[in-house]
Amino acid sequence: MVASPSRHSFGVAGCLVIAALATGPATCAPASRVFSLQQVNERDPAKGFSPIHVGERVTIQGVVNSRAYHLNGFQLLALQDSSHGVLLRIPTNDTRTGSFHPGDELRVGGVVVFQDGVAMVEPQEFALVGTQSPPTPEDVTPRELAGFRYLGRLIRTEGKVTAGGDTPTGSYIKLDLPLSLTVFLPHSAQYARLISGLDIDTPVRVTGVAFQFCTAPAYDRGFQVLVNETKAVATMDRGWTFRPSLVAATVGGIFLAVLMLWQRDRRSIGQRERLRKTYQLGEEILSASSTQMILERLSEAVPEILGVTNVQLYVYNRGAKALYTVPRGNEESVSISLSAPPGGPRSGAVACFHYRTLLSIPDVDRSPFPIGKAEGPSPKSLLLFP
Repeated sequence: MVASPSRHSFGVAGCLVIAALATGPATCAPASRVFSLQQVNERDPAKGFSPIHVGERVTIQGVVNSRAYHLNGFQLLALQDSSHGVLLRIPTNDTRTGSFHPGDELRVGGVVVFQDGVAMVEPQEFALVGTQSPPTPEDVTPRELAGFRYLGRLIRTEGKVTAGGDTPTGSYIKLDLPLSLTVFLPHSAQYARLISGLDIDTPVRVTGVAFQFCTAPAYDRGFQVLVNETKAVATMDRGWTFRPSLVAATVGGIFLAVLMLWQRDRRSIGQRERLRKTYQLGEEILSASSTQMILERLSEAVPEILGVTNVQLYVYNRGAKALYTVPRGNEESVSISLSAPPGGPRSGAVACFHYRTLLSIPDVDRSPFPIGKAEGPSPKSLLLFP
């Protein structure tokens, strides 16, 4: 009689303990934290750029930017927001990914996982928040893709093919320097596709999702672009073999060189022509029969040779010890005293005769040579030679 209540009490106690154990994990389960897509991929440089939030339960929200990528053993679905992106790692047998299309906005609850250098979310629940226009690819350079900024985002980049090949998990090509970038087309038994027909140095435009494959620390390398189909790698016209700016600079340099040569040749031709006319003028002066004829030829030739506007010829009279102007036409000759020359250009003619040297006066008003003012208009500059 005593033993029965004892067994009954044990049974009740056992039930209470079992109930407590059954409900214990539910009350102690960690709460899910709302994360931005940028927070999911936060790294710790002191630990080889390993993700900080691995193992944490998070809730994220983003827009599907491409169809799911099928790899051996799992699928990848890329989400992005206005500034960052993230990848969802989903089991291959999860058929829900087939119902998601670019432009679908999803709220996802799951756990942050880490695989081959990439921080991803392993979803446990999905919720379709809404639908919008599919994201457009963001144009970036291969150098900009060598970092965490664009991971999970839909991008478009350009480059030249430097290598290519196939692996058990997919096909790949590498784009040119300054930074070698791998473009990877994953395939599985159901999705076997190859990147083919691309020769070395073929310029291509690639549209896909920024990705990373790095199996050992530090996890700041091994950046790639995932593509879903062969047409995501489009060949481009080869266009310019050299940079347009280099071609423009070369053409400009050639043009300037030709212009300088042309101007030098033109000056050389002009100098030869002036020299020829000067020799011809000298011969005509020697053969002239009078000073009036010499003045006439000087007035015709010198303005063209030297670019002057007027020519005056003076003749020395030994008996009068004076200079006389050679008259034009019906003009009368004017005597110029060597001891008391008049003002104006004639005083310069007297000085030139005295010193037996060429005098060049570019500006009569500023000349240190004492040329007085003559009656009437006076020249701006003078060139006198004996």
